[in-house]
Amino acid sequence: MSDIRSVLKSEPLGNRFSSVLTDADMVRILGTVAHGLTEDTSLSTKEHSSLQELVALGLVQFKGSLYSQTALGKEIFRTEIDSLGQNLISKTGERLHRFINKKKSSSDSQNSIDAQILAKELIEDLECSAGIANLHPDQIFSDWLSLSMQTALLINKMKHEIIVATRYMDFRTAEIAVNQAKLGRKIRILHSDRNQSSTKLQLLGNLMSNPRAASAYEEFSNHPNIQTGEAQIPFSFIVVDRHSVEIEIINPEDPDTFFLAFYLESPVLAEKLIWLFDDMARTSREDELRRNLSETEMKKSTKNEITR
Repeated sequence: MSDIRSVLKSEPLGNRFSSVLTDADMVRILGTVAHGLTEDTSLSTKEHSSLQELVALGLVQFKGSLYSQTALGKEIFRTEIDSLGQNLISKTGERLHRFINKKKSSSDSQNSIDAQILAKELIEDLECSAGIANLHPDQIFSDWLSLSMQTALLINKMKHEIIVATRYMDFRTAEIAVNQAKLGRKIRILHSDRNQSSTKLQLLGNLMSNPRAASAYEEFSNHPNIQTGEAQIPFSFIVVDRHSVEIEIINPEDPDTFFLAFYLESPVLAEKLIWLFDDMARTSREDELRRNLSETEMKKSTKNEITR
């Protein structure tokens, strides 16, 4: 596939196309059209204006009673998803390899300076992969506990919907998610299927160390406002109310262990991550959390019997 971004920049309408991909409302409507939008769908005045702009640009077409993406619209849509889902991994991977190799032969003071430079460069990689300029992280997390606590705060403050693609399991955030689901909030979650044994170990560890974990996961897996599935997830990310974002940076030297994450406010990045989430959900399979719960509960009971 050609680099559609470069092609568009060279065309007379390049600036208008670029404005589409950096406008949260436009990005949202283009994503909505990808999943089917009829003329009867209720839209706000602003959303309808965005839809008509997409039609005028040749990214969306109207046939019968259905709005759909044109060939160009589909190519742009696919390119944006692939860039965020794949390019970010390769770009940050190359950069982290260089940083890790340099760190081995540098002093502590130099490593500290290099780490600050690295964080800035990783944001630049994210900007490049997402096609968004001037992203400014509000927080940077280098340990899972701090990120988990921030995630719990975000879930607790959510007003409408949270979208989670995660490579990890944590009973604390699951418990808070259940509480929010009971208040009518919508929660969509994809678990990683990268390593079933790793997922089971995380789940077993949660059940063994937290007395409330079993009941929290049970409610979590059965509540009607919580949708779950399993998919291949390139990196973990969370989108709250289509605005707040947490996004994980993978360490290529140890990809199965949490390394780094950014928290930032960006409606455009949020919408593009929702594109990525929906794309993964399209090929996801039924979540096996219930079966894993049964298996780990049996192991827990067996362990308790042995230690009595």
